[in-house]
Amino acid sequence: MHRMLLAALFAAVLTVGTAAQQSATSAQPQPTPAPAKESVPDTPLAVVIESLKRANNDLDVRRNYTYQEREVEKQLDGQGNVKKTDIHTYDVVMVGGKHRRKLIAKDDQPLSEKESEKEEERMNKAEEKDTERARKHDAANDKEKEEERERRIIKEFSEVYNFSFAGEEEIDGEPAWIVSAVPIGSYQPHSLEARLLKCMQGKIWITKRDYRWVKIDAEMISDFNFGVFLAKLHKGMHIQMEQTRINNEVWLPKFVRGNMDARIAWHTARVDFETTYSNYKKFTANAKVTGVVATPNPPQ
Repeated sequence: MHRMLLAALFAAVLTVGTAAQQSATSAQPQPTPAPAKESVPDTPLAVVIESLKRANNDLDVRRNYTYQEREVEKQLDGQGNVKKTDIHTYDVVMVGGKHRRKLIAKDDQPLSEKESEKEEERMNKAEEKDTERARKHDAANDKEKEEERERRIIKEFSEVYNFSFAGEEEIDGEPAWIVSAVPIGSYQPHSLEARLLKCMQGKIWITKRDYRWVKIDAEMISDFNFGVFLAKLHKGMHIQMEQTRINNEVWLPKFVRGNMDARIAWHTARVDFETTYSNYKKFTANAKVTGVVATPNPPQ
């Protein structure tokens, strides 16, 4: 259940940028040239909208990379002391045109032979289900529905918040605007994602050179309910994400970290979490590795 809530939280904070990426065309994108001087956005909202448009160019490039994820989840007691730590490491590979996570280690120890066989079987079954689903469904219609959902999320994101410039900072050697996002009190959300976004405020770091999101720092400013009795995310939750430029062609995640204070059914959960991304490998259509770039370790 913890992972379900974390996934929902990540979706609200990170999906906006990736949603724009999901609507990219299948053609291999070219590097986006710097906009002409007269077309440079000069307001916070314009910068955010331009960043979402530019994200469309990144999807195909992102699909050319495999990588590793290392998830650390610490369950805390009422006094904030760690009572349990779970560590899972995954190889993220392309299967059937989608990124799939393959578990390769627990608590920084490789899986046993039996566990590896079980994980391989799970991956094979997932691929079979994807193949069967694609056979039964109208792929074009499914894509149209997904793109419509993505457009809605992007539209709602630009409507939920008041944006303002909050300074500038250099990230990975790139000058970036810091854009503050504060929910508009009168806005009435029309989806689960928008309801969660309205419960959060934060800052977005957007590069001046190519309008990419390189950092997000957000916090819950009010409680958020999933269903009536399923779960509640409590005010004060914090999440931070950073990306890094890989092979001088695309920004990819460096880490996501934060904390979660929630009620799950009749239980209370307090969790610190961190996912780090590393070992980015670029491959061609025939799956041959053409380049490897290690992601820098996140700051402590």
